Formats: sequence, C-alpha cells, structure tokens
Amino acid sequence: MNAREESHAAGVPNWHGAPDELERLLLAIEHHCGCHTGALPPGTPCCAAHAMLGDVRVLDHLLYGLRTRQHFWRSEWTTELGAHPSALPDSFWAS
Repeated sequence: MNAREESHAAGVPNWHGAPDELERLLLAIEHHCGCHTGALPPGTPCCAAHAMLGDVRVLDHLLYGLRTRQHFWRSEWTTELGAHPSALPDSFWAS
C-alpha cells in the first residue's frame, strides 16, 4: 500500500507526506484526541485534533515544519565561530 492509499485508509485523504510521517501524525492525534473524553460540547462532531485532519493547509504546514525544523534550529543556534551546541538528543532529529 502506498502513502496515498494508507492516508485514505487512515481517514486523511490529502496527505502529501511519507507513511512514517503519517504514522507519527496519527500517534499525535491519538494522544491529543478529545472525542471520547466527554470534554466536547454536545453536538460537536469531533475534537480539534481530528478536525485538523480535514484541512490540507494545516497538514502541509505541519509537514513543512517537521521537515525543516533541523535547518532552522541549527541556523538559530550556530555561533559566529561555527560551533553548534548539541543540546538536543539525536532522537529529536529522527524523522
């Protein structure tokens, strides 16, 4: 199954990312889901985390942020001498 087919099966029809990125997104949605907690007002179809899945712009911006975070972090934290403080663990950069 390719990424597009997997995204449709997961209920994300306009996913432009890779399958592993979709898996990470769905885990984050599951973690922040409020659909079954009773916290939603009556008549609300789904929580904000699930509602986000229908907005292609939001999904594309999330992908952009995920894919470029290392570049921006390094450009912000590189000193004039070129030294780079390695304060973040390698798992932060894993995609």
